[in-house]
Amino acid sequence: MELLGRPLSFLRLGAGGRLGYLNVQRVTSRSPMDAFSLGGFLVAKLDLYDFGVRDDHGAFIGGRLDLDMYGGNGERGPVAWGPELLAGFRY
Repeated sequence: MELLGRPLSFLRLGAGGRLGYLNVQRVTSRSPMDAFSLGGFLVAKLDLYDFGVRDDHGAFIGGRLDLDMYGGNGERGPVAWGPELLAGFRY
């Protein structure tokens, strides 16, 4: 990725999707609760400090936004979403 002809090697962007299935067996009745989910996420990370022989390790901060839609038993379910703040080391 470049900005005004300069490489942005310190910026990492990503996106992804997911499919899920949740099944809860209840003790009080024999009917399970089922839910299918469809979701995705966007993520951005900034490298703060690179280290290692080839600068392939580093410390980073970032953010992530998740969105999941649930449905089950023939009904439209809730939408769950939320932001996350990230900090860590890349090895």
